[in-house]
Amino acid sequence: MDQLTTLVEGDVPESELRSYLSAHPYLLSEQFAHCHHVFPKVCLGSQYEVDFFCLGIPSSGEEWWGVELESTGKNVITKSGRKTAQLEHALQQVRDWRAWVAANLSYACGPRESNGLGLRNIQPRFYGYVIIGRRRNYSHAFNLLRSQVFREELIEIRSWDGIVEEPVSVQ
Repeated sequence: MDQLTTLVEGDVPESELRSYLSAHPYLLSEQFAHCHHVFPKVCLGSQYEVDFFCLGIPSSGEEWWGVELESTGKNVITKSGRKTAQLEHALQQVRDWRAWVAANLSYACGPRESNGLGLRNIQPRFYGYVIIGRRRNYSHAFNLLRSQVFREELIEIRSWDGIVEEPVSVQ
């Protein structure tokens, strides 16, 4: 986690953050309760590439999270309180992935040995997770907006600061 914190503090390009998380997938798995598997760079046909798919297996059944990474330097909200084009693009990525999965569900769920993607039991409305920017650029107005996005679209928006902080142990 210390090395990831150094990368975040250094405002390195998104590609370096993706490479580091690909080499250390447990850091990403810690973001999701019951996460058992992290799959980097999943291609959805020739149209899309998901940065990561994470599979959680709670007692209620399998849950998929599609993760879109954006750089630490990207802003999330304009001065007028609207989503920036950068954030809207990231959210649209998740929406596009979902549309692709809906249109290609049997291929997406199919086992790899039968030329499927191996995303067993994935549903078209899987959870989305966008990691973008730094907490210092998040405002109260933005927190209200991101809560609305999660309620309406099941897409959680997190800052890189929230990713590198040590999880709090509950006793």
